[in-house]
Amino acid sequence: MKTLEIFVLSLFFISFLYAQEFIFSVDGKVIPSNLISKNSIGDINLKDELKDISEEEEEKLDNKLLKSNTFRILFVGDSMVEAIKGPSRNICNEKRFECDYLFKRGLRTDAWIHNGWYSVSLILKIADFKPNIIVISSGTNDIYNRETPNQIYKDFMNIVRLIDDVSKNIDISPKIVIVAPPIPNDKNLNRVLKERFSNMKNIFVIQSKNLHLKLWDGIHPNANSSKIWAKKIINFIEKVSKN
Repeated sequence: MKTLEIFVLSLFFISFLYAQEFIFSVDGKVIPSNLISKNSIGDINLKDELKDISEEEEEKLDNKLLKSNTFRILFVGDSMVEAIKGPSRNICNEKRFECDYLFKRGLRTDAWIHNGWYSVSLILKIADFKPNIIVISSGTNDIYNRETPNQIYKDFMNIVRLIDDVSKNIDISPKIVIVAPPIPNDKNLNRVLKERFSNMKNIFVIQSKNLHLKLWDGIHPNANSSKIWAKKIINFIEKVSKN
């Protein structure tokens, strides 16, 4: 997919879906959809929108993203990302990493491809943040919607292809870390993802089920387990980033 195609598709989906909940975030801050206005003919006036961002804020953001020495991690997924957001951000701050988050509760893996709103959000975030590592934590909602492990793997592969297309056009090469669900009744999804991605370059899988985290509701890790999980994920990221 060419850069121009991505841009045109992005504008199309934004103009069509702008009224829905907007989950795109900058440095973890959610930008709600009501901050994106339309003019009288229904098109988004980008110039007017940019005027709402102060020069000082733009300069801070530009300086932050242009620091070539800063290690950037983007977390993408469902409520599992929400569970580790707090503890992982603390670890990132300690290590002077830049971490950002893009997630939605209840979201299935294929939404990042088949739902224009979420795919555009992901495209824009990658283009703006330029991550060194992209963590995809998903699959739980797929399992509870009776998706097979093979289908979930295919959905992950589609996300990987999208990330690859976008990354090539903006000259970055992020490594991808897939975090399989920690739930015990995962229909062998942890094993399937590990096996299918094992021989793919720059793609790594964390089998969270094997960590035996304590799940307060049988699905989501409790506060202490979230801290343990976040630490293990970032330690894993540090390891693979050196390969």
